[in-house]
Amino acid sequence: MQKIGFFSIVFATGTLMSEVSVEVGKGSEGFVEVISTSSSVLSTEVIWIPVEPPQLLPAPAPNPTVTPLIPVHPALSETHLVTEPGDRIGISGPPALAEDVLNGAFTPPTPLGDINLSRAGTQNRSALIAGTVQIRPYLFTYNTASIVVRLYEADGTEVLFGGRPLLQWRRNDDRDASGVHFKGVRDASSMVITAGDPSPRTGLSYSFTINASQKIRASMSGNPVAGTAYLRVSGPAGMF
Repeated sequence: MQKIGFFSIVFATGTLMSEVSVEVGKGSEGFVEVISTSSSVLSTEVIWIPVEPPQLLPAPAPNPTVTPLIPVHPALSETHLVTEPGDRIGISGPPALAEDVLNGAFTPPTPLGDINLSRAGTQNRSALIAGTVQIRPYLFTYNTASIVVRLYEADGTEVLFGGRPLLQWRRNDDRDASGVHFKGVRDASSMVITAGDPSPRTGLSYSFTINASQKIRASMSGNPVAGTAYLRVSGPAGMF
């Protein structure tokens, strides 16, 4: 048996008739029922109106899980991805920084101090700042000995004066009256002759201006009398 979801009845009035016509059905599938009446004519038409099924909204799809695409560095195995973002995309970490940079302050180099030689040996210094350098030599010897102070530019080129180093003093023995050559010029007052006996003068001092980053190499060689001969090179505090 077919159920009728919905229908409407239309009443039409007019002149007196002897019957009522009722049409029930859907299109050509319906049927007409004639109902006789004893009074006025009442025409009733039942029209089949199909009812559309309720429209159901589609269930919302669950939020899709987005899987990020992670570029893998060719050097990494696809089966051994690490958890750090920088490593996953093949970016190396930040370079290691020096402790003074991490602390936000620059620590200047620690000065080594002045040069003080009392026997054969060599010491080197670099000028951290520009300033005046003082050289104090005393070459007491009975045998061959020498004192040499050389000046170098930052690139290692030696600064010469008339083909000689900054300061040079060489004696073959205790009878040698050869004196100091400073900046290529011999200092005749560096030796004292007493009764024909030459001796080095004490208290000698030579000074010059050094530029920042220039270097000094001071040396005593041969056989100076240890503990008596000396070579001292000094400058303002913090220069070397």
